Amino acid sequence: MYKEFRPILNAPADPAASWKPKQRAPPVKAENEWPDSQDNDLFFFRMVKCPLRMETLCFRAKSTIPNAGYGLFLKRHKLVERGTHLCLYSEQPLTPDELAQSQSSNMYMLETSKGMYDAEDVTGNNLGRYANQPNVLPALRRIKEMSTKPRPSMNENDWKAIEAQIDSACNAEYKVVRKQLVVVAKIDLQESVNSEEIFTNYGSMRNYWIAAEREKPGCFGREISSIVRLLLNSPDCNWRRNVPPGEANEKFSLKHFMQF
Repeated sequence: MYKEFRPILNAPADPAASWKPKQRAPPVKAENEWPDSQDNDLFFFRMVKCPLRMETLCFRAKSTIPNAGYGLFLKRHKLVERGTHLCLYSEQPLTPDELAQSQSSNMYMLETSKGMYDAEDVTGNNLGRYANQPNVLPALRRIKEMSTKPRPSMNENDWKAIEAQIDSACNAEYKVVRKQLVVVAKIDLQESVNSEEIFTNYGSMRNYWIAAEREKPGCFGREISSIVRLLLNSPDCNWRRNVPPGEANEKFSLKHFMQF
């Protein structure tokens, strides 16, 4: 990408130099009078990094997470600094009318401080919709283990530790830029000669995964469905009657309260 940064006239540094071959340059006057000819103009440019350059390196392919469908990948690349734009998630937030009339499955809807974004429809440039969340199944297995009687019920610190472990495995995150919701590097992505999968955190275990599976059984696969059914219904679960209000007990809405 080239950016014009200093349009100047072809003024020679040496007054004895010529504007054109065999043509002497006039002296520079205080009024900055220059020859009235576009042929004598030079425009200086400098090369700058295109802020959207990483989009050309993003692509979808089968995820490295078993049974997760497509994932978002980055082709071989040099160092990608933290905060670098990777790709688009959604062009703009939904208007109140659009949200009220939406027939979306909500599977790709994210809430931000700027509004609700939905990437359910493939537009050709919203590759961010393919980013997967890592370590979900291992986290649910751990929750199942910690939620089986006679163990005591999980406390908030237990939940926070599980969420922190998931978040630490993410190498990208969401960010609102003007009206768009985009995916940016969460950490420095080291130079790689191989493609690498991009992971984001788009919902907590309670607000997103357990709530979604409760509302749409089987939407995340057999094992996740089995674990969630045990957590919500089994008499062996130590917290099934204490599901936090506003989370898995309410209608699934994908509101995970991440402030971008």
